[in-house]
Amino acid sequence: MLAFAQVDDLREVCECLNVPLYKDTNLASAAGKAVYDLRNRIVHYRPALAPVESEEIDWNRLCNALVSVAGDVFHSAYGQERAA
Repeated sequence: MLAFAQVDDLREVCECLNVPLYKDTNLASAAGKAVYDLRNRIVHYRPALAPVESEEIDWNRLCNALVSVAGDVFHSAYGQERAA
């Protein structure tokens, strides 16, 4: 559940994937949708879908953010505090 992820990590995912953020944006939902959409564009590519412009994504930054999100969720699920 992305609701257990740190706000900064979710914001980073959204920024990496060019998701517009507003004052009332649900970051967990926005980040989850952006990752799911990216996954679908990569795995289910068809000419009717917009291709992934891989040069426009800072993959190292995105992967670091996603690892942090996974760590946040894992530690939350198992009751361990997140390392700073």
